[in-house]
Amino acid sequence: MLFDFDKYNVRAQAKPTLAKINLLLRHYKNSQILINGHTDNHGADSYNLELSQKRAAAVKYYFINVFKVQNTRMQTKGYGQTKPITPNNRLDGSDNPVGREKNRRVELIIKT
Repeated sequence: MLFDFDKYNVRAQAKPTLAKINLLLRHYKNSQILINGHTDNHGADSYNLELSQKRAAAVKYYFINVFKVQNTRMQTKGYGQTKPITPNNRLDGSDNPVGREKNRRVELIIKT
């Protein structure tokens, strides 16, 4: 799931994906879920770490309140800007807005 710059609320566009993930969680009833938050490279490291933690917590909150997933099944962790999946900058050093958007994300791991 992707997030807007400097935000941690779940986007409307992510809700269908979350519903599909919930179907998996129903199938794997005893699985543990890891929810990992990430940011782009704009901002201080400490701020981005906190923002990534808030993003992960927002997704967890969504699963608890919308789909009634048990709190004890989910663990959250924020990584800040430490694990980009694509460059935040182009090779010439200029800003890469598409890359930064892809790095503003939450990833879920379902441990079956």
